Amino acid sequence: MEETFGLLLGFLRVVIVELLLYRVFYWIGWPACKLLSFGKYPSTQPNSNTRNRKTLVFLVGIAVSLAIFMTYIYW
Repeated sequence: MEETFGLLLGFLRVVIVELLLYRVFYWIGWPACKLLSFGKYPSTQPNSNTRNRKTLVFLVGIAVSLAIFMTYIYW
């Protein structure tokens, strides 16, 4: 029973975090990275650190979303 519950939680983590949040915040962070780097980052050429690049863009997307949210609250 515990193994089944652990597998179910692992599956939900993958579905919620990887598929929903990662994609949403990636596409929020992508234009912000393009604006801040004057169009040079993220490049479309595949290389060995593709996962690191996607994670950085994801984190920028979270930061931009938090900044917009905080601005909306305190405006």
